[in-house]
Amino acid sequence: MVNPKYRAKALKMLRSSLTEEKEAVKDYHHKAKMAKCKPIKKQFRELAHDESRHVKEIKKRIRMIQRRKR
Repeated sequence: MVNPKYRAKALKMLRSSLTEEKEAVKDYHHKAKMAKCKPIKKQFRELAHDESRHVKEIKKRIRMIQRRKR
């Protein structure tokens, strides 16, 4: 449970992290597209997948905190 006094700061940090994770997904997808070597291409795809998981987790946490606010 997030302390009500800390809620706004927590949401701000999570939203900032969400933006960074989304950028990382785009970046890794771009690098996978540009890679010529299959193992490197695969590695970038896996990294993009991991970052996508982080995006989902952060979104879930944001929704959870927002629901508790009501």
